Amino acid sequence: MHCIVILAGGNGKRLWPKSRLGRPKQFLSITHRQSMLQSTVSRFAKFVPLQDIHVVTIQKYEHIVLDQLPFLSISNVIVEPEGKDTAASIGLSAIRQLNRGRDPVMVTSPADAYVRNDEEFEKCIAIASEKAAKQDHIVTIGISPNKPETGFGYIQVIPETNELCYKVEKFIEKPATELARKLLTTGFHYWNSGIFVWKASTILGMIEKHLPMLYTALIRMERSFGQESEHQVIAQEYKSIPQQSVDYGIIEKADNVYMVPATFGWNDVGNWASLGEIGKEKDENGNTVLGTGVGIDTHHCIIDGREIPIAAIGLENIIIVSTKDAILVCKKGREHEIKDIYELLLDRGMNHLL
Repeated sequence: MHCIVILAGGNGKRLWPKSRLGRPKQFLSITHRQSMLQSTVSRFAKFVPLQDIHVVTIQKYEHIVLDQLPFLSISNVIVEPEGKDTAASIGLSAIRQLNRGRDPVMVTSPADAYVRNDEEFEKCIAIASEKAAKQDHIVTIGISPNKPETGFGYIQVIPETNELCYKVEKFIEKPATELARKLLTTGFHYWNSGIFVWKASTILGMIEKHLPMLYTALIRMERSFGQESEHQVIAQEYKSIPQQSVDYGIIEKADNVYMVPATFGWNDVGNWASLGEIGKEKDENGNTVLGTGVGIDTHHCIIDGREIPIAAIGLENIIIVSTKDAILVCKKGREHEIKDIYELLLDRGMNHLL
């Protein structure tokens, strides 16, 4: 029995100015006509019934989820009063499943990644699910690196284990450039995709072991399920839950983690430079152009003129993104600093642009 849990509560700061607090990137049409959330649900719906697909989001985005997924039952939308990172989101999802008398294999996935080949994606999920169902294993999907990326965590696997599902030796924090170059050549280091597969009871047991404060709060929440006080109790418990990702809080401490190598083509669409990597056709000068964009002597740029047309002259390796009230101009290679622009706008009280 499968249960898909799609995590859709993030804020997507690195895709500003398109991604805003009121409508972050998972609700935007970045790579397809569908929003990234809609694309993710459609991908899973090809091999899992809709009644087994759940979306976790925070309260202020609930109406967007319901608007974009009108075919999804309201009971399949798990609403958090506030964002406390992935450990809380996944823990709440798991305890709701167990409370219903189910212990499914839970596939937890970000709402906002790009996948090139849906059939290969399904195969990888099937391999991971089979491993997770047999024993209390945690299984993740690893991405074979194609560049020395310093923005991702890495997974180191034990080479001699089954090549369809490796035993994980350790996790490596986001590396410096020199180490990232070294990891690229070993053949047994992978990017962490953020996709995890486990039984609901397995992950709840891991939370009890490694995050006891969260586990105690989840048990108190469960006692309120179906009661008039449910929303009030959950809101109160969330106030005391520490902000904690499932990666740092559990995965890196566990000794029962396995990894399936991805064969489907993946990109986390974590910044604007990603648009030049995901198959969008480039023009004769190597520019990736979305919407209306023209250039003279302009090379290897990313131009998003879907809201306001953009004209460029004499530019190279520049990212330009227009919206109705803001324009981003950024040199390629510095797109990771967009989150700093976000914080600068916040510091200057320009909240209307966030």
